[in-house]
Amino acid sequence: MRRTLRNLFSTTVLSGTGLVVMAGLATAAIPAADGTIHGCYDASGSLRVIQDTSACPSGTTALNWSQRGPQGPQGIQGIPGRGVHWYHIGADGRLLGSSEGSNGWVGTWGTGRYYAGSNTLDLTHCSVSITPVTPYGGSQMYVATLYTVYSSYVMYEVKQVTPNSWPVAYSNVSTQTYLNVAC
Repeated sequence: MRRTLRNLFSTTVLSGTGLVVMAGLATAAIPAADGTIHGCYDASGSLRVIQDTSACPSGTTALNWSQRGPQGPQGIQGIPGRGVHWYHIGADGRLLGSSEGSNGWVGTWGTGRYYAGSNTLDLTHCSVSITPVTPYGGSQMYVATLYTVYSSYVMYEVKQVTPNSWPVAYSNVSTQTYLNVAC
């Protein structure tokens, strides 16, 4: 009987202690509910994270910090990127589309010779690329040559290279082109 009471007492004490410890763990968390982390540090710089800074041992200093601090000030404005402008030019020199809207203009001055311009851009400070549209499935090879870049317009020419020719033979050809201008 004595042994049974002792076992019952031990089991009750251990169970009660376990419940108290579990309740303490359930209520105290790192970080705290508001996001604060508590710690104590000593003169050597050693840091120990604890649940509450009121429990810092003597000879240590309390230190609290948050996982997320306040928002910082607005950064400075970055440098502007290069603007990319495009023109889609028909084989007959008509403007089929443009990022310039009514500020862009195009035309032709003969077979395979085109010009494109802008009322708002200084093209001398821009890089220009021309992509001729080659018929699908053919053996044709089209090459675009940039003649010149003026302040408000560019002039270029499109040629068809004759396959298997030596010396290389080519002739002007009218085709749609895409003109990209990066300023």
